Amino acid sequence: MTSTNKTSPRNVLKNLWSVLRKRPKVTRKNILLSTCLATIVVIAVLLRILPMAWGSTLSEFDPFFQYEMTKHVVDNGFGSWANWHTTREWYPTGRDIGRTSFPGLAFTGAAVYYVARALGLNVSVMDVTIVFPILAAL
Repeated sequence: MTSTNKTSPRNVLKNLWSVLRKRPKVTRKNILLSTCLATIVVIAVLLRILPMAWGSTLSEFDPFFQYEMTKHVVDNGFGSWANWHTTREWYPTGRDIGRTSFPGLAFTGAAVYYVARALGLNVSVMDVTIVFPILAAL
């Protein structure tokens, strides 16, 4: 009774070669589609970066709230999110941020800030909050 070994080096190389031989065909449609998608990405990034020509600022309420959340996480640590209660919003009772907001953007922004600082970049939380959406769009 012989069993075939599908993970033998010969079979693995044979399967890898068969996958590598299958290349997408370069047609006018594929070239046009790729060109259109690349143009859309470039225009989107340029439009997102355009306000930086007049200075790095946050506009609208939501980016300021995201900045405040990211700053709180950077200053007090990731664990402080669960117990964070602020009286700056919904006065006089305040708001329990840990229960009423999503931590994803604040945690990701704080992680990007820590990585940038670990790489030796001298960035502030405000810089990360302004540039992060551009990087996330890519």
